[in-house]
Amino acid sequence: MKLSVVIPSLNSEDEIEATLATLKPQLNPGDEIIIVDALSKDRTLEIACRYQCKIILYPNATIGEARNLGVVQARNEVILETDTDVAFPPEYIKRLKAYFEDPSVIGVAGPSQDAKGRALVNASAAIRSAVASLGGPTGEENMAFLKQAFYKTRGFADVNLFEGVQLWSDLRTIGLLVFDPSLFVYHNVASWHWTSLPSYLISAGLLGTGAAYESMVGGAVGSALIGAGAGFGLGQLGVDLGINKDAPPGHFHHWMLALMIMGATMALGDVLSDDIQAGLYGFSTGLFLHDVATESTV
Repeated sequence: MKLSVVIPSLNSEDEIEATLATLKPQLNPGDEIIIVDALSKDRTLEIACRYQCKIILYPNATIGEARNLGVVQARNEVILETDTDVAFPPEYIKRLKAYFEDPSVIGVAGPSQDAKGRALVNASAAIRSAVASLGGPTGEENMAFLKQAFYKTRGFADVNLFEGVQLWSDLRTIGLLVFDPSLFVYHNVASWHWTSLPSYLISAGLLGTGAAYESMVGGAVGSALIGAGAGFGLGQLGVDLGINKDAPPGHFHHWMLALMIMGATMALGDVLSDDIQAGLYGFSTGLFLHDVATESTV
C-alpha cells in the first residue's frame, strides 16, 4: 500500500524540518510527500528539497485550495493530510496504513498532542478530539482518506480554518470512517487562543463561583476561590503582556512568585484576617496552577 502525504506551506522554515525528519524515515518506496507552497520567501522549499519532496507552487491559495490541489496531483490512492508544524511518533505511518487494509475503511483520523506538553493545550485538544470522534476532525493535521472517495465529495472548503470539516462530513455519507484516539501526532501549537482564551474562562469561572459563594455564605472559601481566579487570570495577563514569555530554564516563573506569596502569608498569619489569608493562598494557588497548565514540560 502506497501513501501520498499532502502538506500546505508558507514560510515554514522554523517548523517543517521537524515534520519531514519524523515523517520521511517512516515512508516506504513509492510513498511521496507533496508540498503545496504559496511562494515562501524563506528556506521552506530548500528544506523540502533536501527530503526529496514533490513541490507544487500555488500562490494566493487558501489552505483548503492547496489541500485539494495536492490530492489531485497525488499519484497514490491513500492520502494523508498534515501541516508543517507536526511531528510524527514512531510507527505512526505503519499503524495508519494498517487501517486501509480493510476495504470498507475510506478514512482515518486521530487527535494531536501539544509538542511542548502544555497541560491546558492538551486538555483543549482532548475536548476537540471528543467532538471530532462524533462529528469529524476539526484539525486537518491528522486525517487520511482514499483518493477515489475524495472525488465523490465537495473536497476541502475554500477557507483557511476548519477546511476539512466539510470533507469529513461528505465522506461520512460514503463509507466507513475511523477515529482512533491513540493515533496521535505532536502539534507545535503556537496560536494564542489555546492558552489565553481557556485561561481567562477558567479565571472567570473561579471568580464567579467565589463571588457567588461569598454573597450567599461568606467566609474563607469564597475568598480563596476569588483569589485563585485572580491569580490564574493575572498569570495569563502577564504572559500576554510579554512577561515571562517563552522564558528559558532558570528564568523567573509564576510558580516562584506563588511560593513567595505563600511564604509571606504564612509568616504574617498572626496579623492577617482569615479571609485575607484565604484570598492570598488562593491567589498564589491560582498563579501556581496557571504555571503548571501553560508552561512547557518537554
